[in-house]
This record gives sequence, C-alpha cells and structure tokens, in this order.
Amino acid sequence: MESTLLATEPIEEYLKILTEEYRVRRAKNNKYSIRAFAKYLEVSHSMLSQIFLNQKGISEQMAEKISDKLHLSALEKSIFINSVVKCFARSHTEKQKAAATLEKLKISYQNSKLLTKEGLANINHWSYIAIFESIRLNKANTVDAIGIYLNLPAKNIERVLNDLLYLKIIQIEAGQIKVSTSIQTTSDISNLAFKEYHVSLTEKMNEALEQHSANELEFQNAILSFRDDQMLEAKKMIREFVDQFNSQFHIESPAPPLYSLSVGLFKLNRD
Repeated sequence: MESTLLATEPIEEYLKILTEEYRVRRAKNNKYSIRAFAKYLEVSHSMLSQIFLNQKGISEQMAEKISDKLHLSALEKSIFINSVVKCFARSHTEKQKAAATLEKLKISYQNSKLLTKEGLANINHWSYIAIFESIRLNKANTVDAIGIYLNLPAKNIERVLNDLLYLKIIQIEAGQIKVSTSIQTTSDISNLAFKEYHVSLTEKMNEALEQHSANELEFQNAILSFRDDQMLEAKKMIREFVDQFNSQFHIESPAPPLYSLSVGLFKLNRD
C-alpha cells in the first residue's frame, strides 16, 4: 500500500508537517492516496514518494508553494521553509542560519495558540492585537488601564476581552487580566475579517497622520509595475522584511510604546 511509503518517525520538521497532513486526509478517507496528495500539492507522484522516503530534497521555492497549498499559519510556514533550507540549502552558512532560526520558531510554536478562520471570525479590528499586546507586555491589565493606555472606550475593550476569554487567549486572576498563550493564525483567515481588520487599521493610520508630527511616524510609498507571476516573490520579500524589522526592534521588557508597522501591496489599475 502507498501508506507504507511514509516514514514512521519523521525527523525533520518539514517532513513531520507533510506526513501529518497526509495522515489527517487519509483518516478522513482511507482511499486517499499519495498520488492524490501529490496532485493536490502540484508535484509529481514519484517526487512526493521520494520526499517521504528521504530520498529527494525540496527547494526553497517549492517549500513556499507547498506551504501555501497546505494553508499553514505564518509560524508553521516559517518552520516548514526553514526546515527545508536547513536540510537542503547549498550554502553551509544558510543551513546554519536556518537551523538557528528553526529552533527559535519551534519554541514559539510550542507556546502559541493556533486560531483557525472560525476562531478569528470576530477578531477583525486593530484593537484586538493592541489590547492583547498591552496585556502581554504588562502595560495595562484592567479595563480602565487599557482604556487610558490605548484611548479606547470601555465597552469596546470589554467586547474584545470577552472574545479573547472565549478563545482562552487570556484569563482573569484576582481581578487582573493575564495572557494565557500567544496567537498564531492560519493562512485561510476569513476574507471578510481580513478586510475589516485592515480597514480599521487604515482608519487608525489616518488618525496618526492628523495627530502626530512627522518626527513621530514614517510613511513610505512606491508605485511600480511588475508581472503577476512575481507576486509570490514580492510577498516573500515583504514578509522577510517584516520579520527582520520585528527581530531588530521588538523589545519585551521594559515595554516601550506600541507601534504599528503596515506594508500594503495592491493593484491600482483594473484587470
């Protein structure tokens, strides 16, 4: 049977993710084959069989494509790709860098809560993430303190807190609000929630332009043209920049003010 091609104890993270996905699909339909899985991933049956047997590697470009097809969360996608780079990059330096990054990502994943698109249905406003961060960084852990810190009305804060409590992302102990887990999201987040979140963030940007001086903010824009088939590469570059920016400037404690970094890429003309 095709299922015997699967390694029983996959070592590398990319293979664990692939194997688990195949097993989940096969559990739902015992006739589901590696050939069907390969077709879904848009790779050849022979190649996927060799990958499962640790007889063939995966390029970073293919890892990007497969991780998108699997609808991995941002964190899972980083784990998948760094695992591939660690194993199959040509440069020893790249392998070492990916291995170090992978260990940090695995720790983050162990401490995170993965929210599906159903769980994120109501998390459609910038205040959710801002309130979560203000609690996590111990900047504010009561409704009144959060209201002062983020300049939000109590009723809005209470709605957000109720949603986060329901999802078990936060908890209340002795009247103090505490974070239970970090948040990761799947890539198949509700399209409506995605749009509503970024609309709310755009409104906040407009407020910032009105209320803050040029020395307190930075807005950059470039209008350019490129081919549609370069979009995947463009997204990758943007995500790498955001990750690098976060790594360089993110401070846990003592917690400074909260900032929002947004990078938007979209078409100006009609198709």
